[in-house]
Amino acid sequence: MRHVARCVLRRDDVAEAVASVRGFAVHSSWRIREAVAIGIQEIAGGRMDEVIDSLRPWAKGNALEKRAVVAALCEPKLLIDASVAADVLRLLGTITMELSRADRLSDGQVALRKALGYGWSVAVAASPAAGMAAFEAIAGEAGKHIQWIVRENLKKSRLVRMDGAWAERMRAEAR
Repeated sequence: MRHVARCVLRRDDVAEAVASVRGFAVHSSWRIREAVAIGIQEIAGGRMDEVIDSLRPWAKGNALEKRAVVAALCEPKLLIDASVAADVLRLLGTITMELSRADRLSDGQVALRKALGYGWSVAVAASPAAGMAAFEAIAGEAGKHIQWIVRENLKKSRLVRMDGAWAERMRAEAR
C-alpha cells in the first residue's frame, strides 16, 4: 500500500501525485495496480477536475494505464458532481470504444475489459440521464468485447435500483 501513501504524501500537488504512481499502474501485480487506483481515489475528494486532467494522458496510454483510469474514477463517492460524472462518462466511452475492433485481447486488455465491466454501472448510476444515454450508445456497438462489457454491467444491482425498467429493457436488447 505504499503506492497509496505515495499519492497521499503528494496530495498538495495532484499532478505530481498522479505522475508519481503512473509507472506502477502497469505492474505485473494486480495488488499494486489496485493500490495505484486507491491512492488516486484518496487524493481525489474535492479535486476531481485536477485528477481527471492528470489522468487524461493515461487514457491514451496502454491498456493497464486505461484500466487504472477506470478503476480510479469509477467510485461512487467521487461522482457526486454532474459535470465530473459527465467527464468520466466521456472518458469511459473513449476507452471502451478502443476495444470495439479487438479480436484477441492481451492480458492488459482483459484487465481493462474487467474494469469496464463494472465501471460503467457506477458512472451510469451516478448520473442517470447522461449515463443511460452514453451506455445506450456503446450498447449499440457490435464488437464482442463491447457486448461483454454491456452484459456485465447490466448484471449490477445498482442499475436495477436506479431504473429497473430501463435495466430490463437493456438486458432484453443486449446481444
